[in-house]
Amino acid sequence: MKIAVRFPREEVIDRAAQICKYGLIIDVNDRGKELHLECHEVTRIIFPQEFLLLVEKSERFEFVGWWNNWDLGEPPEGAERISRPIAVIRRL
Repeated sequence: MKIAVRFPREEVIDRAAQICKYGLIIDVNDRGKELHLECHEVTRIIFPQEFLLLVEKSERFEFVGWWNNWDLGEPPEGAERISRPIAVIRRL
């Protein structure tokens, strides 16, 4: 089985409202049987500062930390590139 995943370039729709369009394309070849999946979404981007403020104001969660590329040993501070970040919160 061969799987190819692509993320077409994001398109900013409204900078002030933080709205963008992004896509995901997956091509699968399973022993000659081919499948093409494509998804395009319009969404609002939530920046880390907004997320932290939301957690703080909710008073129901505690911010534990965030890491780069799903690696708990790699904080985003000082990283050359942020890729697939993960944020961890704890319910109070």
